[in-house]
Amino acid sequence: MSFNSAFLLYNQVLVALACDLGLDSLPCCTDMAHKWAWFRRYCMAARVVSAMVRRGQLPATFLEEVGKKVADMGDEGEALTHDYTDSLTFTLDLDEQLLLWMNR
Repeated sequence: MSFNSAFLLYNQVLVALACDLGLDSLPCCTDMAHKWAWFRRYCMAARVVSAMVRRGQLPATFLEEVGKKVADMGDEGEALTHDYTDSLTFTLDLDEQLLLWMNR
């Protein structure tokens, strides 16, 4: 293993550990929004993936962002369902269909 690949792996593990410790919620990460935005995005993505794999509760911040985007896409006065907030709604078959659609 070369030095560069070992250094990259070390940094990946370090960032994952920081995410697991919840360091993205510290004031230093939220005060300088532009500087730490990548880290907060990484942590949210890691938590969403973990919830999807375990079929657990999706993070509230993720659901808020998705809710805003869904509301922006819909017509005014249109009744919106919140089925997307329940991770049990999506089955393995639906996950496969979503991945096929995304890769087209």
